[in-house]
Amino acid sequence: MKFLKVLLAALAVAAIAAATAWAGEEPTTVKVTNQVDVAGKVISADSFCTNGRKVVLMEKRKGKDDKHGTDDADGQGKFSFGNPGLDPGRYYVRAKRILGACAPGKSDVFRVSNAG
Repeated sequence: MKFLKVLLAALAVAAIAAATAWAGEEPTTVKVTNQVDVAGKVISADSFCTNGRKVVLMEKRKGKDDKHGTDDADGQGKFSFGNPGLDPGRYYVRAKRILGACAPGKSDVFRVSNAG
């Protein structure tokens, strides 16, 4: 019984530490400004969260969304997938979490109606 109490206490401390780390992550926004080239900008108050940030182009699907490519944002947070020739569908760009530093971000969903 004592072992169980110690284990539960250790798990509670670990959960609090993880929640504290995530609570300190800088908010991130992703804006798509050009739907043909799928270009835009990662926005955050901390340049660490924009400069070189990995972004992923995703297609919205039933079930698991489909990955269509990755890019790294430049020093100003700008990215471009360079006219990836997308099929008709619904797409978005997400910026991955940098654990303990930068929260994940996701653009609004945009629709491609004609093959690109």
